[in-house]
Amino acid sequence: MTRRASVCGTWRGPLAFLLLFYPAFIRAAELSLPERTGAPGSSLTAPLTFTAQGAAITGLQFDIQYDSSVMNVTFTAGEGLRAAGKNLYSVQPGYNQRRILIVGSNQKPLPDGVLLNTFINLYSNAKPGTYAFTVSNALATNSAGDGLPLSVTAGNIIVEGAHDQAVRLSPDGVMNAASMTAGPLAPGEVITLIGSELGPVYPVQAAADHLDTELNGARVLLNGVAAGLLYAGPNQINAVVPPEATEAEMVSLEVQAEGATRAQAAVPAASASPALFTADATGAGQAVVFNQDSSLNSALNPAQRGSEIILLLNGAGSGQSAVSVMIAGQAAGMLDLAPSPGIVPSLMLVRCRVPDQIPANPTAALIVTVGTFASPSGVTLAIQ
Repeated sequence: MTRRASVCGTWRGPLAFLLLFYPAFIRAAELSLPERTGAPGSSLTAPLTFTAQGAAITGLQFDIQYDSSVMNVTFTAGEGLRAAGKNLYSVQPGYNQRRILIVGSNQKPLPDGVLLNTFINLYSNAKPGTYAFTVSNALATNSAGDGLPLSVTAGNIIVEGAHDQAVRLSPDGVMNAASMTAGPLAPGEVITLIGSELGPVYPVQAAADHLDTELNGARVLLNGVAAGLLYAGPNQINAVVPPEATEAEMVSLEVQAEGATRAQAAVPAASASPALFTADATGAGQAVVFNQDSSLNSALNPAQRGSEIILLLNGAGSGQSAVSVMIAGQAAGMLDLAPSPGIVPSLMLVRCRVPDQIPANPTAALIVTVGTFASPSGVTLAIQ
């Protein structure tokens, strides 16, 4: 016993020294990107995964670097980011670089899991080879703003195979335009397609007063029915699901460019696929909410308890199912459900009342249910 106590005493000083002056001695939280392989013209998906290793990290900033002459990169919010109720911001400081900031007005630590879903769209003229796909300049902070150790691992993007082997659009790239998550297609839902070289080189938007089924040569067919198009660009198309296209259990989706088939995918159909639009257009964090005075809701402009608010809902379907709203786990009083003004009346305005006894919260969880279908988690509003 005496000898064991002596050994512990011998190591107590050096161990304290290591913990104090060498924080890397402690296993750091980690960001990781996997390696992916695809033919020229393919659209690949790669999850950016976060592992906390026990650290209470509430904010992250990092750069993703890639060869922009070979690929285009797009991000959507992953389940880990949604679970934390954070906001996602992205800028492009250079041609080969995207800077990501993940922050929130809450103090909730980021959980282990997928922070971002990354879409890597390879150009059809990409030459075979191995291309770096790296994470750099990574910073992590806790709720006090202190820096915490953060390690990164990243793979490569390997281009191999022939152009005619390309998969330009995967089912994961067919998403609800509000939540930016893949799921079943509902009548009248606005969807976003992300893939490789789907549409025209020069982006074009719909007219202000009507929808066309063709934009600069791009068309989207769902079970053979042409969808109205809101936007068409090289790697993204926004369309409105024709109600008659969802009468079958599965929807065969086809993207055409200049009369030729560019991509195909099969997606299930449902009577509703609800999702709320968010302020940063990522589908997570602060929702697009209008307070009773018609101002936009935010942490600096919260809604009063007992006041009326209006939500912007996508994927409500035919409008025949009951709609309910939950705020921080409490039922909101439903007041009205009306079509949104503009060229997409299938987007719905949900008017409800904030519960009187709800606690003040800058990031109160917000979920809308249509029939048996609930909107994705991770969407919030501010309550005072």
